[in-house]
Amino acid sequence: MIGFKGIWVQRVVELSNHEFISVANPQGNSKVSLIFFRLPDGNLKGEGFISTHFESLAKLEASKISVMNAIDGQSNYTLSQLSAALTSLMHLYQPAEIHTQSNFVSKTFPDHSDHMAVGRLVQQSYRQYELQQYNNEVTIPLKFYTGYPIHGFPANVSGSDLITKEAAFLAYAKFDDDVCHTAAQCIQNPTYGAYLTREYQEPY
Repeated sequence: MIGFKGIWVQRVVELSNHEFISVANPQGNSKVSLIFFRLPDGNLKGEGFISTHFESLAKLEASKISVMNAIDGQSNYTLSQLSAALTSLMHLYQPAEIHTQSNFVSKTFPDHSDHMAVGRLVQQSYRQYELQQYNNEVTIPLKFYTGYPIHGFPANVSGSDLITKEAAFLAYAKFDDDVCHTAAQCIQNPTYGAYLTREYQEPY
């Protein structure tokens, strides 16, 4: 997305005891950081997968499991520890604005359980950050973006915005055999064609 074709430098950072994250930066550019907790995919409805012992963020949030383990085996988190970890990153990076996924419920096009759980978790962490960092006297914008349910909304991305969005998507698509790989293919694809031509925010 940033047009960087050089080397990405990755390092492991210890947040706390048994809590490790991977941080990657384009070499020579500290303004862009990709941070990975390496938590398992919780599956669409939050049931998890056998390969990761059926763990999911949805189950952690609902107290159906007490701890969630990273897929590399290095880290484990309770719900409060995971929230605190996100809050600590907010303190470290001092964001001017935070974007996350929404908790919008749709029966026609249900969102992924991870998307919705992450939105709620970020909101919880954000509240702690606002209190700890600003004593609730300064409001950092927090924006929630709709996931799979945008299928049911009217298309609202076109022109140069759509061209830019397609270019960013296709830069990553070359590494994923399960998605469309050209703008023409994506237009014909009922899944990714819908995602590319839509973008919506929710209040939660």
